[in-house]
Amino acid sequence: MNRDQHAHIVIGTAGHIDHGKTTLVKALTGRNLDTLDEEMRRGITISPGFTWLDLPNSANDVRVGLVDVPGHEKFIKNMIAGATGIDFAMLVVAANDGVKPQTLEHLWILETLGLRHGVIALTKCGIADDIMVELAEDDISATLKGTFLEKAEIVRVDSISGFGIPDLRTKLAAAVNFANKKNTSAPARINVDRVFTKKGFGVVVTGTVTDGVFAVGDDVRIYPQGEICKIRGIQNHENAAIHVAAGQRAAINLAGTKITAVKRGDILSAAQLQGSVFIDVKLRIFPGAVRPVKFWDRLRLYIGTREIFCRVVPLTLKEIKPGEEDFCQLRIESGQADLFCKKDDHFVIRHFSPMETVGGGIVANPNPTRHSRMTEALQTALLAIESGCDNDIVLEYIKANPGKGSKVITDYTGKPLADISDILHKLENSEEITQISGSYFHSSLIGDIRDTILEILGYYHKTQPLKPGMPKSELCSKVLAIFKLINQKQLDELLTRTEREGLITLYNSCIALHSFEVKLSDKQKRICNEIEKILIDAGFAPPTVADLTGGRKEYMEALTLLAPHKIIFLEKNTVMHTYCISRAKELLLLHFAAKNDITLAQFRDLLGTSRKFAQLIIEKFDNERITIRTGDTRILRK
Repeated sequence: MNRDQHAHIVIGTAGHIDHGKTTLVKALTGRNLDTLDEEMRRGITISPGFTWLDLPNSANDVRVGLVDVPGHEKFIKNMIAGATGIDFAMLVVAANDGVKPQTLEHLWILETLGLRHGVIALTKCGIADDIMVELAEDDISATLKGTFLEKAEIVRVDSISGFGIPDLRTKLAAAVNFANKKNTSAPARINVDRVFTKKGFGVVVTGTVTDGVFAVGDDVRIYPQGEICKIRGIQNHENAAIHVAAGQRAAINLAGTKITAVKRGDILSAAQLQGSVFIDVKLRIFPGAVRPVKFWDRLRLYIGTREIFCRVVPLTLKEIKPGEEDFCQLRIESGQADLFCKKDDHFVIRHFSPMETVGGGIVANPNPTRHSRMTEALQTALLAIESGCDNDIVLEYIKANPGKGSKVITDYTGKPLADISDILHKLENSEEITQISGSYFHSSLIGDIRDTILEILGYYHKTQPLKPGMPKSELCSKVLAIFKLINQKQLDELLTRTEREGLITLYNSCIALHSFEVKLSDKQKRICNEIEKILIDAGFAPPTVADLTGGRKEYMEALTLLAPHKIIFLEKNTVMHTYCISRAKELLLLHFAAKNDITLAQFRDLLGTSRKFAQLIIEKFDNERITIRTGDTRILRK
């Protein structure tokens, strides 16, 4: 066989205890997966066993992964961990026993974990007569009606004598055609189901790769710890490999970590994942569940290879009865590490006590905000997410999580970055989203922020009609207090865009509605014109505020009316006309066109003023980041 012809597929056994799963795997592969001392002593599988199976496929054999999961009720959590990543089910039922409780439970779990294809192995046919075999087949057919295995073939086998094993191999070969579509372009991710150390190598973790491709030399993170380590080596079915892709079993040798830093249930990922204590899910209760799920029930959540305690909040129904489904929010109990998962990840739930498997479903939103009941907006968002339309998923995510960058959105969706970039571009062109400083916002939110800015400015002009504009710091403080999901940098860019749209006017330190104009009386106009003439004539050596106004109230009021677009306060008692400031800047730039630096004395002589005024003006240019001081000189800031 060509050993490189490894299918990205995992076949998993399932079934009641003592129905011959492990013996069947040995008959198929020649390997005994009960390797733990306790398993050998008790004759039951406790932990999932992983191996491979060579199956006939066209001219060559194809090597697939094979998982033997525990059947005993006490080890259901191990069964779920082993079932994670399975593509094709081999449901095992003993001919002398028929369908049993764990048969049904395993069937429900496999269906909940997303399996859609499989085969039934009717074992122990060598110790059952024809009537027992036929009764078992009738029992199986009746049980499987309405399930994903309803049309699956039943293959009679006997693992001891080898009867039916070749036929079962042929049926299993069809599994290659039913492999779930693998996302090899997403950031690599694997749910760790086993951790051990090997002398000379160090820490080794195993699991089924769920997304992407891991390669030797890659830097990866261990979640929930967030520790960074490096892949030293990879094995796939005991063969060394350079890389391993989604759908394949892998043993990954990690460098830069210790055995105490990683455990079963952790996630190994090439992406920087975002954890959460809430997840929104679509939860379905098994038709055969003994009791419903009610608000604030304590549950055991099984997701990936991790078991975690949580509380459930149904968002529509008061309780979810057997056979029903509802959107829910699962809230991780305090004291436990954050949950790291992705949209469309499958999960299973069991009651905390007694430990009954009651349902499961898929993750709708792995990083939601806290909510307790369904609202119209929440329902719209969840239904859009459930629909699976990439545009709707991205749009609703941005609506619920404003200010995220393309990488975060890509990690959330699990789609390739190129696809998400294309979607973001289309949503921008259709004006459904707005990009500000590399972050994305729903356009309705940007509209609300812009309307709020205009409303605040309108009220300010109404209450302060003689002031040319509202201090920018005051406006920003009010807006950021209302919209906490936008930062100062993003607000500054939004203000600049709003000015370009002709809605507002930005001055040095204040903002006004573009349509606003201070209405002055004839007397106020005369006084303002008089002050402007005095300051322009004074040039770079203006009079003091006291000399300019004489302490007269109407003249002091005129200074307020003129600032900041006509006059600028360089200090409390020094005011200069903006024309003079602009002229000083022109002279300074002409100087820098010929020379690299300027001293304060040179600047004083350039303006023909005193050292005091020269220093006030040059310090203003320092603050405006036009110049920068280096020792006793200034240079032009680049």
